[in-house]
Amino acid sequence: MLFRGLRWKITRSFLAVVLVTMILLSFAIYKTLETEMYRNLESRLASEVTLVRDIVKDDFINPRPSLELTQKTAGLEKELGVRITLIDTVGGVLADSEEPLSNLANHLSRPEVQQAGKEGLGVAKRFSSTQNRDTLYVAVPVVQGNQTLGFVRLAMPLTQIEAAAFQLWWASLLYVLGALVLIGLATHRIGRIVTDPINEMIAWARRMARGKFKREVSGVSLQRPDEIGDLGQALDHMGRRFNQLMQDITENRDKLEVVTTYTSSGIMVLDKDGKVALYNRSLNQMLGSESSMSTGLYPAVATRNYELSQFIMDATAAGEKRFKEMVILAPDEKILQVLVVPVGGERSAYVGALVVIYDITELRHLERVRTEFVANASHELRTPVAAIKGFAETLLEGAMEDPRTLREFLEIIHQESGRLERIILDLLQLAQIEARGEKIRSELVDLLPAVQEVLQKMKLHARDSGLTIDFEIPRNPVLVMANYDYVQQVLINLLENSISFTPSGGKVTIEIRETMEEVQVAVKDTGIGIPEEDLPRIFERFYLVDKSRSRKLGGTGLGLSIVRHMVEAMGGKVWVESQVGKGSSFYFTLIRGSAKSPDDEAHRQLTIGDPLITDK
Repeated sequence: MLFRGLRWKITRSFLAVVLVTMILLSFAIYKTLETEMYRNLESRLASEVTLVRDIVKDDFINPRPSLELTQKTAGLEKELGVRITLIDTVGGVLADSEEPLSNLANHLSRPEVQQAGKEGLGVAKRFSSTQNRDTLYVAVPVVQGNQTLGFVRLAMPLTQIEAAAFQLWWASLLYVLGALVLIGLATHRIGRIVTDPINEMIAWARRMARGKFKREVSGVSLQRPDEIGDLGQALDHMGRRFNQLMQDITENRDKLEVVTTYTSSGIMVLDKDGKVALYNRSLNQMLGSESSMSTGLYPAVATRNYELSQFIMDATAAGEKRFKEMVILAPDEKILQVLVVPVGGERSAYVGALVVIYDITELRHLERVRTEFVANASHELRTPVAAIKGFAETLLEGAMEDPRTLREFLEIIHQESGRLERIILDLLQLAQIEARGEKIRSELVDLLPAVQEVLQKMKLHARDSGLTIDFEIPRNPVLVMANYDYVQQVLINLLENSISFTPSGGKVTIEIRETMEEVQVAVKDTGIGIPEEDLPRIFERFYLVDKSRSRKLGGTGLGLSIVRHMVEAMGGKVWVESQVGKGSSFYFTLIRGSAKSPDDEAHRQLTIGDPLITDK
């Protein structure tokens, strides 16, 4: 990776261009100098051959022995430094300053001789077979008048020129190598100026890919007035934009998580393949499918409910918003409202669907209770009103003339008006409890005085009904966090209920049991009991197990509902256990007001009945 980066690519590219350029330039200089050296050598030899011709012209006019001519040419060679050859008109060598005449062939066919005979000067560069090397030849004719007497030829080996050219080539090569080193260093430095900011931006882009959008590029890289500066500014803008987008996405995700986690509605999101991509805890609790609910499953597998999954599939297949109310039986019977909203469709590609499920079981129950309450209240109010109206009309029609009938009817009107008053007072009391909210302000209350006051109030009623009320009085005070008046009203309502439905000779028992956190109070009787199917609704308004008996005894059907509301307002719980023919036990709890452990030592027995109070 070290030599594969952009910096090295730039350096290699520059070096390659410079190397090719300098090699071509050196070759051009070499060829130019070589040509110039050849031209200078030709010009020199042309001047010297003319000089030699003038010197030896007389020897062509008046021929001399070859030995003398050879000696003469050898002397001239020493002075000029060139080989001299004298050639007659038929090509025979008359004299040569270096080679014996016996080694020399006819020279008439030599190119330089032929050119000299035609043009007056002959020049040839060729390989000399005699001397076994490249040689430059220059020849001129020796003319007397119009007659050619022979030729004078000068020859110089090209080894000096080749050596000089070779030295020049090596010098150029050294210069090229030196220049390459300098240019490589400079190019590498220039490459760093370009690549260092790019490397910073690459590292920055990688950090952004990992979700770190904070700018960590030097300000110089961003302030450069070139493309690199533009790239840095673009990355900086993109990083800040991505950072804002990620913050928005994170914030929206947190909001969505809070909504889906804490909303009471069941939420399911399907992907484009119709599989579960997201669901919330409420959906698990609603469908009771925690063991099977998981992402990546089809709704039929995830919900384990055919009707629900089929409705979702039909809505998504149709690509339209649909709403339906249905009843599921497992794990518990529930009434659900299901809303399916496909995402995408006609103008955009389908990407999934949103399924929202509302559990309206309690709502439907409340609607039913409200309907029953209105019907029951109307009925309960209409009965005494109708009785009062009927007897009043009878009296107005003349029955009041009979004193016995008048008194009888007035007593009935008085009873019915009392019952009407009790119903209205109970309704007002329920409304007041509900208007105060779920809980009231509690204070430290001792249960014993509250129970004893209630027993004093109820003793006459119990005696008239032929019943005995037993109460085991704890030795120590029983402190609770409650409302004193509410506690008394709860006990009065429970005792009235037990007395009303317990035959003469029966018994009602009040028990108090303490734990570390709460106090449990039980009101038990030996009455007629409550059927099992009526137990879940016993605390509803106007719910009467035995309507004829309740009305005969003056019951309104609101007493136990008031008990439930008051106990819950004090932070406690209320429930009932009963068997038909054996009696009922009503329990309620209150928050304990003391951290002391219960004292289960000796108790005193208080019995209210006939006799009224007896200590045992």
